[in-house]
Amino acid sequence: MRTDYLHRPLHTILDSFRIAFASYHTIARFAASRGIRIVNATPGSYIDAFPRGPLP
Repeated sequence: MRTDYLHRPLHTILDSFRIAFASYHTIARFAASRGIRIVNATPGSYIDAFPRGPLP
């Protein structure tokens, strides 16, 4: 059992997730501006900033 968030209020946990997932969209915009394609190849990932697909 993971205990990383055991003694933290739920709103702080959700806020950290919000920051992380918003950051993925910032990275996606930066990559696109440089002509870089990022692929989310992790099964079951909640990250929606990148297109899903297998790695080459």
